Amino acid sequence: MSFQKISVKNIRIGKRFRKDIGSIQLLENSIATLGLLQPIIVKQETSGAFTLLAGFRRLQACKSLGFEKIDAHVMGDKK
Repeated sequence: MSFQKISVKNIRIGKRFRKDIGSIQLLENSIATLGLLQPIIVKQETSGAFTLLAGFRRLQACKSLGFEKIDAHVMGDKK
């Protein structure tokens, strides 16, 4: 697993188990004040695209705040 700053536009949302993400306003306020303290987790596919594994609410909050890139722990595609 590596740590990277990746473009939010290159992140695909995989199958989600949580249907309702609730209000993310408090999370947005926290990220705006303190920054993103816990990076999201993505898997890098062989195509080079990224699939989100954990951190959907954090990703949505960062997008809402206008982030173009986000801190992520990147897991490689292991076959």
